[in-house]
Amino acid sequence: MKLGIVTLLAGGVLLGATGCSYMTAPAGSSREVTSNPTADCIDCQAAGTTAGTKTSEEVATIKTVFTASIKEDLTYVSDSDYYKLWVENPEAVTDPENILKSFQADGVVLNLSPEQVPEEVKDQLVVGNHVKVELAGIPIMTMSLPPQLPGRSILQITLVDADQ
Repeated sequence: MKLGIVTLLAGGVLLGATGCSYMTAPAGSSREVTSNPTADCIDCQAAGTTAGTKTSEEVATIKTVFTASIKEDLTYVSDSDYYKLWVENPEAVTDPENILKSFQADGVVLNLSPEQVPEEVKDQLVVGNHVKVELAGIPIMTMSLPPQLPGRSILQITLVDADQ
């Protein structure tokens, strides 16, 4: 019994020590964040490379911009005081981190604070219209289907013509 518990604890410590972390603290004060969370981190560590990592300053300058059609009308969620906008068929304007491939199948739900939804376009954020969305850095995203983006990851949303 003791041998089994010791083995499990040792295995947990070993996995914890060799497991991948998306954030590492390299020599100096600069933090690095992996830009590709699906990358095989163990192979990178074994090879002694930092491929797929960016400093926090580099992440702050990354902007993903895309256009998409609105799949569901803008909805206000009163109990949580936010707006929900589901968009589909995203087309990249700029996508340096290939984020849009996560949105291809089911689109993406944008969770927006009331301040992020301009009053003059609220009635126009309806099925069939198109929006341009600008994301900050490498956005936080749920693993749900469809994925969801919180408002703090969204810098700007604007209504656009379908031709743009």
